[in-house]
Amino acid sequence: MADKSTDKRADKNPDNSKSSSFQIRLAHQRDVPHISHILVTSFYHQCPPLLYPLAVWSISLDLGLRLLDYSPYYACLVATSILSSEAIATLEVNLKDIPTLKSGKSDYWFNWHTTEQPYISNLAVHPHWRGQGIAFKLLTTVESKVRSWGFKYVYLHVLDSNNSALKLYQLSGYQVYKIDPEFSFNPFTSGKRLLMRKAL
Repeated sequence: MADKSTDKRADKNPDNSKSSSFQIRLAHQRDVPHISHILVTSFYHQCPPLLYPLAVWSISLDLGLRLLDYSPYYACLVATSILSSEAIATLEVNLKDIPTLKSGKSDYWFNWHTTEQPYISNLAVHPHWRGQGIAFKLLTTVESKVRSWGFKYVYLHVLDSNNSALKLYQLSGYQVYKIDPEFSFNPFTSGKRLLMRKAL
């Protein structure tokens, strides 16, 4: 499954956190069906109805395998409804090779190198639960986890055309770190892909 940063409709108001109606915890295998439906609804909402079950099955298989990987630097978080205990939002973080600029060097291509850094992906909120601060709460929770791992920064990608997601990240303290050149002129995207970073 391709990395996704956030559903563009995930959370328009990060300060409107009604946390009394939901809680954040680590995902379990029993959450996979709900998470898969949330991801397909959020990132593949234009998927033809006949292909929807296949998309859910594919994501379920992939996610189920990731949850079996007990890496100390991987986590899948879910927000669950207090009433039903069902997953209503999700986010993943793991280590990924990220282009980083050598300390004190100018922004030329030969001064960039890749290092494994914490990377957030697949942030999505169920349509019925958007606008309640859930995405913001997931971000702050995962940032605490990354900090406990001993890292100073966390990274994610977002399209510059995804205004609501970009606003959420900026309000959460993320700053544009690099523009991915290979994405800048991709005819299948509606904007440039921005690598954002937050100091923890």
